[in-house]
Amino acid sequence: MAKAAFVDIDNTLIKGYSQALFLMFLHKKGVVSTLHFLKSLLIFLLFKLCILKDSKKLREKCYIIFKGWEPKHLENVSNDFFNQVLIEKIAAHSKIFLDRFKNDNLKIYLLSATLEPIAKKVNEFFQLDGFKATKLELDANRLYTGRIDGDVIKGEVKIKSAIDLSKEKNIDLSKSYFISDDMSELELAKNFGIVGHLSPAGTICSYKR
Repeated sequence: MAKAAFVDIDNTLIKGYSQALFLMFLHKKGVVSTLHFLKSLLIFLLFKLCILKDSKKLREKCYIIFKGWEPKHLENVSNDFFNQVLIEKIAAHSKIFLDRFKNDNLKIYLLSATLEPIAKKVNEFFQLDGFKATKLELDANRLYTGRIDGDVIKGEVKIKSAIDLSKEKNIDLSKSYFISDDMSELELAKNFGIVGHLSPAGTICSYKR
């Protein structure tokens, strides 16, 4: 059976939170109003401070700006965001850290609450084996509704995604790793026999069993 590393993006491979950075980028481009930008930023901040419980409905209040967008348009804007902003936020030791996993013949999958097009660019940049990220809903005309399709890839859903990937890709979870900046996710991972490591961006830990 294969071994794998399931790796978060925000505050793990990059410094900061991609969705807040994306909103800032859209605001500077005039896509998002100042009011919506400040409201959304406050929501994400309250999530991180655990003052508000992270929820699908609250995230959808932020994502309503994408209503009516074509997937290709969001992908193009996400590409610009990655090339102009996110690439500068990549933690200094990220590539070295990921290369250690590659050299030990581990498959590497990104699991992130960020939006799919952003996770796709990070996956391509590091040349990893795949990703699961938050997906936006499409209507009958293949336009975004501003709602989330399925669940936010966070907490228990993120652990379930790792388990699903392990079944799909024939991965031995007992010989795999879960890398995140979220202690609650690391505790959940341990319940399923996955070795968890806390990995703040810029000081990504060495891993050992």
